[in-house]
Amino acid sequence: QPIQVIRIRHTDILYDPFPDPEGLIIPNMSPEPHRLPNGRLDDQETFDKYAGKTEEEIMEEEEIKKQAANEEVLVMLGDIRDKSE
Repeated sequence: QPIQVIRIRHTDILYDPFPDPEGLIIPNMSPEPHRLPNGRLDDQETFDKYAGKTEEEIMEEEEIKKQAANEEVLVMLGDIRDKSE
């Protein structure tokens, strides 16, 4: 599941050195973005990575991430050879 949806809503082509293919239809405006039933754009939807988890599960997950980060620092400093030590 993504942390945040990113959508490109419009682009401006400043320079295109290649010829357009035959049959290319260039619209005069960008298409309307898809909207969710509640009226919001789907790229404005917020994600809660802790939804449905207990406080204990959240704390355990954060502790595992913290331990992994600490191990990585020790590897970079040369205190341990790799994370398996």
